[in-house]
Amino acid sequence: DWSEDLILDLVKECDPMKVGWVEEPIVPDQLLIKDEFLRVLREMGFKIALGESFTSDLEVYSADQNENIDIIQIDATMTGNYAGLSLFCANSKSTLGFHNWGSVLTLLQNSYLGSNFNKVCFFELPFYTTSFDQEVSLALNFNFENRADMVIKNMESVVKIIEDFDKLDGQDFTWS
Repeated sequence: DWSEDLILDLVKECDPMKVGWVEEPIVPDQLLIKDEFLRVLREMGFKIALGESFTSDLEVYSADQNENIDIIQIDATMTGNYAGLSLFCANSKSTLGFHNWGSVLTLLQNSYLGSNFNKVCFFELPFYTTSFDQEVSLALNFNFENRADMVIKNMESVVKIIEDFDKLDGQDFTWS
């Protein structure tokens, strides 16, 4: 939980880099009490992304009602209620992004959910641990000589999965 002054200093340093959004600048349960701070960040020209650590669809709906949140980050396995999230995605006024906590199930579930909506601006693919690499390699029946090969092949497989979904309705996705 960084101070507001530190966050403001950090985002000012990012200004020349044309950052697309500031991710999780507040602890999500402080959404109502930090609204003025979020407004200041937006007035500085930064979009705000929030939601990767939400644990209920109620939090997702609450963030969607906040005019200072530009991108709602969804993690269907973290939040639960897949049917409710699907309904939310269909009706949300916000741009959507999909976060991945690091399992094959999360990646596939979020990819499938997000591929159904035009408001998705990104799928987040963090750098995974060796155990995740091994999980993916076992699930996809790959044999790897080293970790670099494993990571590259995992990413190729993930991109292939999303491209296959993408072909279903012609959507384009940005990878982060």
